[in-house]
Amino acid sequence: MPIAAPPQAFTLCFVCSAESLLLQRQAQHKRLFPGRLNALGGRVEPRETPVAAACREVREEAGLQLHGPDLRALLSQRSDHGPPRLLFVYRFDVDREHAVRASDEGAVGWHPIENLPEDQLVPDLPPLLELVLRDGEVCIGESELAPQRGALGLSIR
Repeated sequence: MPIAAPPQAFTLCFVCSAESLLLQRQAQHKRLFPGRLNALGGRVEPRETPVAAACREVREEAGLQLHGPDLRALLSQRSDHGPPRLLFVYRFDVDREHAVRASDEGAVGWHPIENLPEDQLVPDLPPLLELVLRDGEVCIGESELAPQRGALGLSIR
């Protein structure tokens, strides 16, 4: 019986000011959800910690030099489009809406948390945002993302 490869580690970073959330409009060349709004993030590189990866991704994708994110969730994620992932979901709290810049990954901008354009969000963003914004323990769970089938599942323990 073949041994399965370990999951790839990724970060998903929610940068929050008092009333706004920094989101990235996925570039049109992106394989998953082009044109949709998502949190920042990406792959954890070899020999990099998840925290270092989160800080690097925010710097690369928005031009912000932030440190000390708060781990909000750790998810085992299955999908139709590749190997399993281990998703580290972080929240960065900032005192104000800082100036940001776009990257090859997409344009970034601040959006009022109370008035997010839900029809433009990546499908798993609303339930993840609920986890990120509430205080309390780190959530551990599983998610499934199957864009071709229109399926999304999130199970938290």
